[in-house]
Amino acid sequence: MDYKEMDGAEWRDSMKKEHDLREGLYFVHGYYLSGMRDHDVRELYRDQMILLKDSMDIYNIDAYDINLREMQIENQTAIPEGEFVYYDGKGFQIAEGAPTSITYTELNNYLINMTEFHKPENKSYEEVTDIHSYHINAGHGNCSIIVFKENGLYNMWMVDCSIFDFTNKHNYKQNLRSCLQFITNQFKTDRISKLMITHLHYDHINGIKYLIEEGWIDSDTEVWMNVRYPWKQPSYNSIFIQLRAVGVRFIDPIVSNSTKNIHILYPQISFDEKNKAPRGKINNSSVLYQICFRKKSMLFTGDIETEGWDNVSTCKPYLCKSNYYCISHHGSITGHIRNKCTPANRIISTLSDCATSTEMQILMGRDGAYSGVYNKKVLGDFNKIEKTEDSQKYFELNWDSGNLSRF
Repeated sequence: MDYKEMDGAEWRDSMKKEHDLREGLYFVHGYYLSGMRDHDVRELYRDQMILLKDSMDIYNIDAYDINLREMQIENQTAIPEGEFVYYDGKGFQIAEGAPTSITYTELNNYLINMTEFHKPENKSYEEVTDIHSYHINAGHGNCSIIVFKENGLYNMWMVDCSIFDFTNKHNYKQNLRSCLQFITNQFKTDRISKLMITHLHYDHINGIKYLIEEGWIDSDTEVWMNVRYPWKQPSYNSIFIQLRAVGVRFIDPIVSNSTKNIHILYPQISFDEKNKAPRGKINNSSVLYQICFRKKSMLFTGDIETEGWDNVSTCKPYLCKSNYYCISHHGSITGHIRNKCTPANRIISTLSDCATSTEMQILMGRDGAYSGVYNKKVLGDFNKIEKTEDSQKYFELNWDSGNLSRF
């Protein structure tokens, strides 16, 4: 298998480009705004497309960063994300009728129809102490763990889990392994009771395979994930199959399923084949999880972009006064611009207007993973950013003191 494993050493390789394309079938991962145009925050025209050569072998993946202008593609709506396309050496054609596309469409539909949601655990964690979160250096990807003590026992939750950076084919498994081992030794807990997934993009879920193989999640684990979202990517469906085989309890992450400790700020209802996410983008299906214990809270935002933020109506005031804010979409401009504040009817322009009360901002990603990450405006608009890539393996945040330790 063509991938490298690393222990936090710096790497600056990049995705393949349009001149590397060969005739064949590709999966459309999504679109983004290039760094050459990241000042154009009002238009937000995504002029780059990411294609994947993907399979059920989760870590056998090739990524292509395609300049739409170079390819003379002016209408990106003609090539929807989440679809297979065929490249014939000159241009792209939708490949819905290709056998591979049909196979994975039918597989994904079958898995969706066979999966039932459960009600979340009917328990409030009241007497909580010793709250820590761990944010793993996963390259271009998100992976966070929350550990807390209640009634003398420690609990472990996780939000997103990526260990493989598809933009440079580096495996950060050792970083997650080291963090989990530290938690086991320090707190005597060896099971993740809740796994919360913001959305189904590869760089937020590919580490789930590792969690299953190492026994960190089991049939009692709650997996908060919108499995109804139609996503035919082969590697995702492989993970979906593995989760079903374990027998986890799937929870629909919508506002009405919020608990005392897990506040869902968005979405109101599940996005699916009929109820499309804003602009039809999977990033805008990202669940906003506010994890709350006592008077402390952290907001996880996944990759939600401008059109998604403009539909959030439950965050008044100031992102529900979250103490810690996880910056959206790896520090790109599309996750930072917000045109309107629906709940308070305020005039705003960026998420920094909303996050004025946050004590710390956490940035998960890798600078230069693709053009526009990190965006200079995002970095300049906040005053207390802590980056996962600045740690060799991970960093620990003590929620009560605000102290941060890097490992």
